[in-house]
Amino acid sequence: MIDIPTPYNKYAEEFILASTFLDDRVVGDLIASGVSEDTFHKSIHQDVWRIVKQYYAEGTVFDEVGVAQELNDRYDYAEPMAVVNQISKAAETTTSTSIYVKTCIDTERRRKLLRAAIECVDSVRKEMEPTEIQEKLSQALQDSGQDILSDADISTESGKVIEDIRERNSKQVKFIGISTGFRLLDYYLGGYRPETLNILAGRPGAGKTSLALQLALNILFQQIPVRIWSLEMSAEQLLAKLIANLSEVDPNRSKDGLITEAEFDLMEQARYRLTKLPLFISDASHVTVDRIAAQHRRDLAKHGQCMLFIDYLQLIRSTDRKLSREQQISTMSRDLKCLFKDTKTQGIVLSQLNRNSDQSAEPKLSDLRESGAIEQDADTVMFIYGEGQVKLGKNRHGSEGKLTMNFNKPISKFTTN
Repeated sequence: MIDIPTPYNKYAEEFILASTFLDDRVVGDLIASGVSEDTFHKSIHQDVWRIVKQYYAEGTVFDEVGVAQELNDRYDYAEPMAVVNQISKAAETTTSTSIYVKTCIDTERRRKLLRAAIECVDSVRKEMEPTEIQEKLSQALQDSGQDILSDADISTESGKVIEDIRERNSKQVKFIGISTGFRLLDYYLGGYRPETLNILAGRPGAGKTSLALQLALNILFQQIPVRIWSLEMSAEQLLAKLIANLSEVDPNRSKDGLITEAEFDLMEQARYRLTKLPLFISDASHVTVDRIAAQHRRDLAKHGQCMLFIDYLQLIRSTDRKLSREQQISTMSRDLKCLFKDTKTQGIVLSQLNRNSDQSAEPKLSDLRESGAIEQDADTVMFIYGEGQVKLGKNRHGSEGKLTMNFNKPISKFTTN
């Protein structure tokens, strides 16, 4: 590998962090300007940023002493107050903060471009396929520029809104997103819209994985690529459910030797249909949101479109083990929401319900495990409970409602009348 110094501006990083101590409202301005954890090169600066951003999100007033205490409690720094004092000396006023924000963001982009260039050269040395090298470099260049922010052109964007409504009106389009395959659900949702995080929640055994697979099949039948991240079941287990769904043959009957040759033929036909669908399954464990996001961007670059399913949120691995689980879920929920917004795509993320929620009652938003962030970030929240009962508990772009589905559990199949 080529050895080139990493682009880094220590004073600029310290200045924008010091500005937050002078006025905590600066944190909101920094977030709006595109500052993220990756904007900082030094790990200590990343840690301080995580702390002040959390304080800001919670509406808590903070100062150097409070941040130093968090550094000690959360990250076990030996002399946290000395570290914070060093940072706080960098700025006496917030007047020049915007200048140093630009410096840090530009430096971050240089780091990304440097990594991309080094990886490209290394790929050439390894004699990888030119097309693959080009794709990797193209994606890296795209990623390096994704944080460049500009104001929306009000005239252009508002014109698009009117034209979109006019076109849907003239064509009598019933929904603008990806169809769920269920008429009443499409009526409520308007389809799964771009830039949306959609939560599907239920108690263990309620059928949330089966319903997610049914939705995935319905979307696949529209020739829309689907990637399923299965963090609990293996790919073989998911495919067994999908084959049972398509063939309508109960695989549990095999234990008594009751499956006929005709039914095996149906299962083989179902398997063949699956191989012709644009379906991708990732069943690796201990995956992070960053890994999911990187794969999603590759899928979009390759296929142009891809619906993402994640089973399930609470099994995603956090990159910061020192945070509480609720804080970890909050961060991952927000990161997934940002992923769909930035890529103008949509995804369905399964979620657990709290163990102490009333098992016999109709689920509500507060029953979501670590519900605060999920409830806030989700565009839609759909619960499955009872015998095929489905409740749309949150719908940011339409109405809420309920419907009853027929759930044939042995073959993992959902239908409506």
